Amino acid sequence: MGKDGEQSKTVTIFRTAEFVTHKEEAGRFKMELKHDAWPPPLAHCGLPLLSATDQYVVVGEVTSERVNGFKGNRLLYTALVPQESVVTVLGATGGLISDIRKAPPDRAFHPEGGYSPQFWMELPDEKLRFESLVHKWDNHNKLVLVPNDAFLMCYQLIPEVRRDGTISWHDLDRPVYDVVRVTPLSHFETVDGYTTARVTVLRDYLEDYLSLKRCVAVAAFFDERYSTDNPEIGALIGEHGIHLKQPGRELWFTSLDVDFANQISQVSATATLMVPHGKPITDPIELSLQWPDHTGLITGHGYGQFAAMERAFVKDEVLLAYQDRPEFDVHPESGSVQYESRWAFSYCDRYSRNFIRFELRKLYEGTPDEVLRYFHSLSVKEAVAKKDLQTYGRRNVGIRAKEFVQAYLKLTRTLSDIANALGIVVTQADVGGGSNST
Repeated sequence: MGKDGEQSKTVTIFRTAEFVTHKEEAGRFKMELKHDAWPPPLAHCGLPLLSATDQYVVVGEVTSERVNGFKGNRLLYTALVPQESVVTVLGATGGLISDIRKAPPDRAFHPEGGYSPQFWMELPDEKLRFESLVHKWDNHNKLVLVPNDAFLMCYQLIPEVRRDGTISWHDLDRPVYDVVRVTPLSHFETVDGYTTARVTVLRDYLEDYLSLKRCVAVAAFFDERYSTDNPEIGALIGEHGIHLKQPGRELWFTSLDVDFANQISQVSATATLMVPHGKPITDPIELSLQWPDHTGLITGHGYGQFAAMERAFVKDEVLLAYQDRPEFDVHPESGSVQYESRWAFSYCDRYSRNFIRFELRKLYEGTPDEVLRYFHSLSVKEAVAKKDLQTYGRRNVGIRAKEFVQAYLKLTRTLSDIANALGIVVTQADVGGGSNST
């Protein structure tokens, strides 16, 4: 098993004769499936849940999206398992129950020390319960998935509701957007199954939270896939179907009589999702950046490491991250950015058409590491900016946009004056396409 619980094995593509054994028990033969074997409809269930390159981690999911061409359903939830309980959970016969339990309403605190609401995941014997990273409930054919509010509160995340009904939670201190992405509502229909509801979390934030909680993220999922006349599934089903319980998973293979399939393969399984290795958000590694034209690295927040009035240059596309968000005040002519009262990019000017010049020390004053990294990623040497100045001059996009708007306003004013002189009463707003335009 590799980092974050990624299995180093290759998923075994199922071959009936090789991976099914028959064990004699009480005078009868019992069919057994080797633990690392996955029949074709369920082959994806043996793959790691998280790869080394995944930026986002799926911690909750309800979906009927096809996989490898197989129609079916998948429900996945994540438990916060204390490190000392991981071996017990992963080795438990059948694994965690792939559902989220909830307690009935109660007082927030009562004499016995309980609290409300409660959401948890548990082993089949109910002797061990674990906090769930997502909360879930359903009402008739609608199912709701929301992130654990303790996680949201830990990083003081702020929600933004999108036009498509999804919700993004942002860390506005840094700022880091889309820390958590949520499609909260799934509808179930008999023929089409579930519309997709999903909760995903930025990898660094999940690792940080797990480290703070001293827990491992363990996913429990139920997956079922339909097939028609698959010979390997048929061999498993036999005459009466088969039900298997193994450490970490429980499987069912049964005949079916519906118009789109005659077999169904089901599994309820438990797998490691993420093992934390540090706290990249709470205790980040000290920043160390090499800026163009600056001698040596600038570490931390740079106290005492700058020359007097030291200048640096950055591409003006650095403004793209801020221009469409209402919390930022962007000045296109100077290139400055004001982020509420949190921090500012100032002491700068539009040096050339495509580059902004700024005082490096001022950028470091109270600016979060994420912003410094972002500006650094678009920084250039002074020579590059000088060449741009010689080639294109100083007419940057801010100046050109202002000139265009002023020319347009002058044109609409002239047309309005001409119309009025001809006895046609129209305002400048009418000419410019206002609500009363003729």
